[in-house]
Amino acid sequence: MFHISILFRRQNMLKKRNLLFLSLLILGALLLSSCFLNPPATEGILKGQIMLPEGTIQAKDLTGQALPDATVNIIDLTTGVIFATTTTNATGHYQISVPPGGPYLLEAVKDGVKLEQITCQVEVGIEYDLGTADCITTATALIAQAMIDAGDNPASINFADILADPDFDDLSSIVCTTIQAGQDPTTSAVVLQAVENFLNPPTPAPAPTPTYTVSFDSQGGSTVNSQTVAQGGKLTEPTDPVQTGYTFGGWYKESGCTNLWDFTTDIVTANVTLYAKWMNIDATLSVLIVSTGTLNPVFSAGTINYTVELPHETSEVPTVNATTTDSNATKLITQATNLTGTEAERTATVVVTAEDGITQKTYTVTFSLLGPVHNTTKDIYYNTIQAALNAASTGNTIEVSDGIYEESITFPSGKLIILQSVNGASSTIIQGANSTNTVTSSNSLDGTTLEGFTITHESPNTGKGIDNGGILIINDCMIIGNKNPGTDYGGGIYNHGTLTINGSMISDNSIHWCGGGIYNSSDCNLIISDSTISANSGPHGGGIHNVGILTINTDSVISDNDSTGYNGGGIYNQGVLTIDTGSEVSGNTSDLGGGIYNYGTLTIQGGSYISGNTVTSYGGGIYNETGYTATITGASTVSGNSTPGPGGGICNKGTLDVNGASIVSTNSASTGGGIYNDNGALTITSSTISGNTASFVGNSGGIHLVSGAVTIGGEGKENTICGNTVGGTATMANQIYPDTDPYPNNYISASCT
Repeated sequence: MFHISILFRRQNMLKKRNLLFLSLLILGALLLSSCFLNPPATEGILKGQIMLPEGTIQAKDLTGQALPDATVNIIDLTTGVIFATTTTNATGHYQISVPPGGPYLLEAVKDGVKLEQITCQVEVGIEYDLGTADCITTATALIAQAMIDAGDNPASINFADILADPDFDDLSSIVCTTIQAGQDPTTSAVVLQAVENFLNPPTPAPAPTPTYTVSFDSQGGSTVNSQTVAQGGKLTEPTDPVQTGYTFGGWYKESGCTNLWDFTTDIVTANVTLYAKWMNIDATLSVLIVSTGTLNPVFSAGTINYTVELPHETSEVPTVNATTTDSNATKLITQATNLTGTEAERTATVVVTAEDGITQKTYTVTFSLLGPVHNTTKDIYYNTIQAALNAASTGNTIEVSDGIYEESITFPSGKLIILQSVNGASSTIIQGANSTNTVTSSNSLDGTTLEGFTITHESPNTGKGIDNGGILIINDCMIIGNKNPGTDYGGGIYNHGTLTINGSMISDNSIHWCGGGIYNSSDCNLIISDSTISANSGPHGGGIHNVGILTINTDSVISDNDSTGYNGGGIYNQGVLTIDTGSEVSGNTSDLGGGIYNYGTLTIQGGSYISGNTVTSYGGGIYNETGYTATITGASTVSGNSTPGPGGGICNKGTLDVNGASIVSTNSASTGGGIYNDNGALTITSSTISGNTASFVGNSGGIHLVSGAVTIGGEGKENTICGNTVGGTATMANQIYPDTDPYPNNYISASCT
């Protein structure tokens, strides 16, 4: 760096001690020291330009050695222009003269290398003689060092006198000392204790800036310390407070948290309290309900996933409603759309957004239809009927919802079970699978019930509709469409146990051999009440083949069944058959016995009807085989049956008893329009044989007796045998025609009224 030295040479002591010299000496020293210590002085500088004679600066290299013959460039840093160049002498000194201004860069160059630089600001132009002594500038309080040669007379310099000159400004803070020098070339100094105040007089202290206290009310959150801020100052944003269950939402200017304090722009102008805003993070529900069904599990705010199981037959999609725990939270409900669709379609969602706008919770309610099979006793649902049967206990009731159930079911043994549909046979179908029977029961407990189903089979030539080997009650069922050309017994129902059928329909079933609609096996009991057996077909018993005990009652109808080419269009009876209480066998067709082919014991009673049946051979209504018994009683009617052969109403080869105000009427045949008796025993008591027709002339329209015996019981007036015709002529002779005896004595009690 540049080292600056000042030397005072006493040539004329009296002259140099004058006030002007001392002033110039002190000002020169102060100006040079300002290049190293402080920015330019704005006060305490004499006005005008002051010249010091022979002023030089010594240049030194980095080791402190003088730089003789070095080039010194004086550069105006404001313009970057070198406005003066000089050369150091043999001792490294050079003299400069610069105008006020600057800053200036003094640059020493030796052999093309820049060795030292110094920047100065000059307030006045000065020329000065430095001599060889250095100016010590290491302490900010030391302005200059004055050296007086040892040979010179001692000098006493009173700086206070100089500084008291009116040309200096603001000297009140300057402390000056008087020094004596000249006896010893060691350092003597002028110490200005307040040099900064001299060179840069302090700006008068401004009025104190007011300060204010800013308090933070966390409104239930953690404590936040207050801040002291100068007027117009900005707050330092504190660490966010915390409060359980809430998100901090900023500092506001009022407790209601309307206007947010902006830490980047808002300034403090008074004591103020800022208030914390809290936003609830509660995204829970307090209420979640469904319009139909029950939530599982029971609703709890912390549980988000629920299921609702609905009865299988439910068609209307339930709705979901909810209430948020926090009134400031919002909810978005998306309802389920389809109970039988995908899981997404079956699921309702409730999305709750907390007050903070960030925290969310989604509740789901997934609906599902319960298994269609319901054990109402245990309140358990199953997906298949068989699963429910297997799990049931004795005495249980199982309800089956609407649908087609492609399964074959078996009632378990040893369990009394009631199996019933919810909405009846028309909407609940059990459709047998594979080659097994659709329904199988071997349960020996009385009371096992099948109710309200359609029983059919998926494919023909496989299993039967119902196979009962136990005790079974069938109520309000439809056993239809079971077609088994490869099966011998019972297309619709095969009973080899005890079976009761109530209010049911057995229709459109077929079989290879016996019992297109029903086959009732030997020694087995079958009761049919208020039911219809129709449109079934099979060689022996298109509607029913009975080998056991069969009772048909309560307005049951056996109709439109067929056993063409064989026997018993409606019923083939090889056991004990009773038709009672207004039941009807009608519209059936066969080769023998269009309505009934009796090969056992037959009783028709209770106002029942055998009507409108047809055959291609014998017995349009009833064919009573040799050795077997048929009884028509209780105001029952055999009417409207026909055959192109003998016995339009009845062909009797066994024992036939018509009594109890029964009627055989309006039947037609070639011979014996009402009754054809061929080697049978016929008894008519208190009954009517009327309006029957025989197409062959000479044959009886009412009763044709081929052989055997005809007994007309009572006193004649109890029976009515009249209005029967042969070839269109209605005469008494046409009523009973004996093949062997033109004058039989066993019909004289008959009368025609």
